[in-house]
Amino acid sequence: MKSNIKKLAVLVIVSVIALFTGVAMAWDNYHKDMNSIQGEYYFIGAGPCLLAPGGFNGFLQPNTGEPGPWDISNSTWEGIYSFKHDGKGEMTSIFRVVERPSDVWFSGPGSDIPDVGAANVYWKFHYTVSNTGRITFTYDKGSYIGDFKYGPQANTQSYLTASGPWYGVLSPEGRDIFVTWGVPYQLMITADPENNVPLFPVICNVVQQGFRCDGKCPELVYSPPPVP
Repeated sequence: MKSNIKKLAVLVIVSVIALFTGVAMAWDNYHKDMNSIQGEYYFIGAGPCLLAPGGFNGFLQPNTGEPGPWDISNSTWEGIYSFKHDGKGEMTSIFRVVERPSDVWFSGPGSDIPDVGAANVYWKFHYTVSNTGRITFTYDKGSYIGDFKYGPQANTQSYLTASGPWYGVLSPEGRDIFVTWGVPYQLMITADPENNVPLFPVICNVVQQGFRCDGKCPELVYSPPPVP
């Protein structure tokens, strides 16, 4: 009886060692191959933005001061990041915003009152990923389109560009993704989709997090519009 118990104990110990050895090898192999990503990640996120038509000063305040014009907005994001092994990717999302302009922002009467909006947003990027899971994103110039569906900007498009990288991270097993950008990182609103005509800078603090869905991602849908 005691002999059988000892044999069983040895078998359990060996099995546990084999299990953890397999996990360790899988972990190591995953990180060795983590120089590219292949797949889709569904994400949600949120963050505020400060838009400064007159630019920012050395303290990252709008140069126009308190009178403005400037705009403070709070936004939410819902979308899909798609990655290819060749270092290319794209983002498709629904962007929703609530904002409070300080002065006349959109031309016309009543344009300095608070407003809301929603848009389909799309852009392309290149990326690299380190063996610790740190993702570095670089915007592909001329790829951003914000196609507004609701709010004062409905039926118009917005364009922006990013001059430098922003960052994200993958969870150790590659299942979850986290993306961030923020102070002091600046984006530039442009007048043209090619991003050759700068208008004014914007600084946002945005966090997005999601999970791998690979062809089975939730659909992106708007809530029902208001009843007239």
